[in-house]
Amino acid sequence: MRLHFGLTALLLLAGVSMASPAQAQYAGPYGSSLRSEFSSAQQQRDALRGGLVELRVDAAAYYVANMDLVSPPADEVNQAGLELAPGIYAAYRSARARGAIDYSLIGRAWEDSSYDDASHRLAANGDYTVVPELLFVRGSASYDDAIVDPARGGNYGGYGIFDRTNIQEFGAASVNPYLQRRFSDFQFDVSYTYGRVWYLDDVETGSLFLDNQDSIDQTALVSFGSADQDGAFDFRVFYEWQGSEFERSPDYRYDRAGLELGARLARTLRLVADGGAESDLDVSTEDGGLDSEYWHVGLVWTPDARTVAEARYGQRFFGDSWSLRISRQVRFVNIEATYEEDPTVETRNLALGDFDPGELPPTAPGDNLSSASSSPFVARNAALAVVAEGARTRLSLRGYRNERDYLQALPPDETILGAQLRLVRDFAANVYGEFQFRYDDVEQGVVDPLSSVDVNSYQDQEYLLRVTYEAWTNLSPSLEAGFLQRTGQDFGLNYDGYWFALRARYTF
Repeated sequence: MRLHFGLTALLLLAGVSMASPAQAQYAGPYGSSLRSEFSSAQQQRDALRGGLVELRVDAAAYYVANMDLVSPPADEVNQAGLELAPGIYAAYRSARARGAIDYSLIGRAWEDSSYDDASHRLAANGDYTVVPELLFVRGSASYDDAIVDPARGGNYGGYGIFDRTNIQEFGAASVNPYLQRRFSDFQFDVSYTYGRVWYLDDVETGSLFLDNQDSIDQTALVSFGSADQDGAFDFRVFYEWQGSEFERSPDYRYDRAGLELGARLARTLRLVADGGAESDLDVSTEDGGLDSEYWHVGLVWTPDARTVAEARYGQRFFGDSWSLRISRQVRFVNIEATYEEDPTVETRNLALGDFDPGELPPTAPGDNLSSASSSPFVARNAALAVVAEGARTRLSLRGYRNERDYLQALPPDETILGAQLRLVRDFAANVYGEFQFRYDDVEQGVVDPLSSVDVNSYQDQEYLLRVTYEAWTNLSPSLEAGFLQRTGQDFGLNYDGYWFALRARYTF
């Protein structure tokens, strides 16, 4: 169905009466200004008590080159188009409840009406105290785009303007009632989480393990241990169960039971250890049980209140097991490095991912490149993040290496090595610029038995430059340019594309 709107929306936004200048909030498209990754938005959220509702309308005029992401010598599709995206941000905080929701409806009309589309973006979560100091419940919901086949391309910029046939909308939701009770020096916890993932377009890839499949994902946890984790000695015993059900693929189950110990060796140094039994997923990813022993031992170093370093080594069902966490906070710079190894399934990350109640994630695109949503794997994820904030300049730099070591012969393993940079610069009280860069080096196994290539390797680059003028308290026009490129692909497409956009946001 063709969407009917035009430049009238942009002209109406430009005709708003003048008011006092606004403070730059570093807001990207399809998200409230209160969703920035920098502390200016964090301070507003921390100060918020009671309710807040913010209505907005984003409008844009686009020119997009190579919209279908074809490789030379194929003919490129270049399109001009218009976009209208009404949205709402609402938040609430009280002594017993926290919550936030951000929603946008995005409609686009292009020169060729066959490219017209409408999509949704939703992020919401919250927490409510049912019985103080005893029973709580929290939940989350999201609606966004997923990639059907990563070998064809990504959701560049998170906009969904390139190769819509390779983008599939999905919804996810979860609810988590949990009980926490402290008895003098001890803590008792019970938690259960129920989540769902729905892929809303009927897209057939011709392969069960490369099919985005609806799922039911659950987790249960019972633990008892020391209430004070920084004392001379602490302990915790626990049992954890994970289960996922899929439309066509085999179900997934994982169990783990164990004991965690900690002992202070010096004022700033602690010895930590854990061990127990877990499911041997190398034998079966469906049966669960406690068939394999595991253990870790490590050290935690806390020289001051702003620095934490923890490292562990051990053995699990998949072999050697390592973990690392380093965090350092100084006046203008925060640094965090992590390395983790754990079994999981892709839909569990979508439905049951961690979140801070009342805090919505930034609108920057994610780095999920897998459409093998129902295939269990061992995730080996390393990340280094640096956030620096000055009086007029904010910088966020993240490097990562994510490996999916699948527990079955198919699909083949995946590895992504990448970096993301975001730089925000205030040029004046109401003018700021943003520069974003992303680079991914991806290796994916090739399934086609007739191909002589067993590894598909390619590199993605993406650049985005935006300048925003906060002309009045409720109107912010901006100019935007972006460029993307995929090179080195052994089995598939090599291409580049770009876009220009004139944007405007009106906040009611």
